[in-house]
Amino acid sequence: MAEIRCTIQEYHRFIGPFIRNRVNAITRSLKKDREGICESCNNVRVLESAHVHGKGRRRIIEKVLQEFTIDDGTIMGELSKIESKIIDEHIPIEKTFRFLCSDCHREYDRDNPFASKKRSFVHRGVNVTGNGEFRKIGRIKLWAKREHQANHKFIKAYLELSRTGNVTWDRLKYKCAREHGLSEVTLDGHFNSLKTDGGNAHGKVFYESNGYVFIYPVVMEEIKKYFRTET
Repeated sequence: MAEIRCTIQEYHRFIGPFIRNRVNAITRSLKKDREGICESCNNVRVLESAHVHGKGRRRIIEKVLQEFTIDDGTIMGELSKIESKIIDEHIPIEKTFRFLCSDCHREYDRDNPFASKKRSFVHRGVNVTGNGEFRKIGRIKLWAKREHQANHKFIKAYLELSRTGNVTWDRLKYKCAREHGLSEVTLDGHFNSLKTDGGNAHGKVFYESNGYVFIYPVVMEEIKKYFRTET
């Protein structure tokens, strides 16, 4: 059986489209059975499949992936087993989807309390779109007090390096290992875990662009409250 080892972002990017196609194939027959009658307005229109609020595709995927997430935030497991669990989480389809016309679909999504509001940032000349969640940002205050933890050391090393210019992964990796005492074996895992809120990851702090490492502006605002920094 094929095994997978990846980050949560990589799973969404490479496996996510396949999952979407599988789910769409399952919903097709139920949508056809409605003979074009919208669940909301009852008009006969071309129907679309709308995820029920709180049961979005990414939310379902990430719920299942928590079971296969190890301490450094990496996803590990049997590919087909993960896929089967994700599909099972969509069953019964009637409780996961509504079949709506395009107008009703847009109106339904507009009122979704679970939707992530996207926020655009311009950071050091780089355009960044965050998903607006940053669910684990409250941990920054704790990390500032726990100097022995990898998350504290990564942030501290980044702040020190950023005083002299943009930060590359190689520079950050070297400083974390040589000056902050982190094991080179675990550096990649910790760094990946500091780029996502998924599963048991540390939490979304860093992102990479054009060969450089940056901290999300909303996260940097929190860091400045609790870490001593001159940035």
